[in-house]
Amino acid sequence: MERFRFLLSLGIVASVGVLAVIACDPPQAKKGPLKTTPAPDDDDDDTVRPDDDDDITVTPKPPESDPELPDGGKPPGRVYAHSASALFLFNPLNKKLEKIADFQGLHQTTIGTTDRVLDIALDRDSAMYGTTDNGFVKIDPIDAKVTYIKEEGNFLYPNGLGFVPMGTVDPTKEALVGYKVAPDAGVGEQFATDYYRIDLQTGNMTRIGQLNPPGAAMKYKSSGDIISMLRNDKAYVAVRPFDPSTDAGVPDSIAEIDPKTGQIKTVLDDTGFAEFWGLGQWAGAAYGFSNRGAIVEIDLVTGKGKLVTTEPSDAGVAQWFGAGVTTNAPTKP
Repeated sequence: MERFRFLLSLGIVASVGVLAVIACDPPQAKKGPLKTTPAPDDDDDDTVRPDDDDDITVTPKPPESDPELPDGGKPPGRVYAHSASALFLFNPLNKKLEKIADFQGLHQTTIGTTDRVLDIALDRDSAMYGTTDNGFVKIDPIDAKVTYIKEEGNFLYPNGLGFVPMGTVDPTKEALVGYKVAPDAGVGEQFATDYYRIDLQTGNMTRIGQLNPPGAAMKYKSSGDIISMLRNDKAYVAVRPFDPSTDAGVPDSIAEIDPKTGQIKTVLDDTGFAEFWGLGQWAGAAYGFSNRGAIVEIDLVTGKGKLVTTEPSDAGVAQWFGAGVTTNAPTKP
């Protein structure tokens, strides 16, 4: 009997021990795979890894040619041109010109005349801006409605404008630039050679460069317009010699410039035509719009021009004042 009690006591103790062991041991059967904390990225390089949290978006440049339409043709070209008082659209593919509208909302100048639009420029999204005798404006390309951003009242803004790509003047966005006469230019030096940036929000200007390289044997002045191409990183300006004694009637040339500084890199042969107050580009050809009403196609390799048409004064375009095209225009046919 005592032996039975002894054995029973041992059994109870053993059972309690087993239960204690089970209670102390974590439930291994329910464990999943062991979770580990990744080691911190201690390297000093900027390598992007799949587990990096940074969202990095790289926008590739579009091809230099526009894709064909389903019928095998190309989308219509859109080069804008204007007189002092009206906006036009030129299609460089079929060489057709149409009037959009007279500019709406132009103010009176300080001398009592109606303000004139001196030049226009379009960014990659075709937002259109312009300068006038008295101010800086935004223009609706659909109906030519003008909204003033800033009025200076003293004829200070550039008469040749263009947008240049992100990464040139501004690291984060396109920038609007233009050539104007230096504020301290003396008598006989009233030539548009100083390169300015215009703030789109305020209309304020900042000088950032100069057209002519230091010590250049031949100096030029801007004839009145700039083109810049996002798809091939090229920028051009229409120029003519700096010498006032030979200014009248001298043919314009097209100069490639550094869009960051506005400085001439190389000058092509003269176009054979004078006073391009407007300049556009489509599919690798430039288009000059002269103050005499001519529209000229210009080869950007040789610099030579070919007359497309001359608009008579009774069509409302006695003079072209400027032109503009999106920076995203195709640069090859």
